[in-house]
Amino acid sequence: MFRFLNLQYLFYRIYSWVFEPVSGIPSGSSLVFSQFLVLLRLFCIFLGGAFLVGLVYALIKLREVRKKSSFVVPTLTPDEERPPRQGQWEEVKKHAGSENPSDWKLAILEADTILDELLRSLAIPGETVGEKLKNVVPGDFRTLDDAWEAHKVRNKIAHEGLNFGLTKREARLAIDRFERVFLEFGLIRKI
Repeated sequence: MFRFLNLQYLFYRIYSWVFEPVSGIPSGSSLVFSQFLVLLRLFCIFLGGAFLVGLVYALIKLREVRKKSSFVVPTLTPDEERPPRQGQWEEVKKHAGSENPSDWKLAILEADTILDELLRSLAIPGETVGEKLKNVVPGDFRTLDDAWEAHKVRNKIAHEGLNFGLTKREARLAIDRFERVFLEFGLIRKI
């Protein structure tokens, strides 16, 4: 590939560009000005080299960060196999379809447990689901907002207990949000 590359000529051209006098300067110009131009050219070469080294370093570090923060997304299973959480999800949907508000709350708590298992399988750091969701890289988790909103409903249920008046509409919305998250990662198949 570089058979015709003449390094001696290339280095000569760089040397001559740096150290030869600049054409167009009046003959009465001082030696100091010529030396200033040589120093300016050397500074430009040094600065260009420093930027090039910095760019290479930044690209290497960016690649390392992407490797560490990228998620391993489970692949969807063939049609003849059930996704890993399909059975649990069918139970959640059964509770959510009930007319009893306690069943709706149970459905949301069970769905949040599945979310916690998903985040744990993706090796996202954090003790609680909330901490794990804070540590998610948004570009790797398209339904992050859905996960947050559904988890907030779960927190209201957990903290307010029987005092939390959950409507069927709110329950349905939270379950739909959980469903979008689980569909994104292939944990369930739409029923």
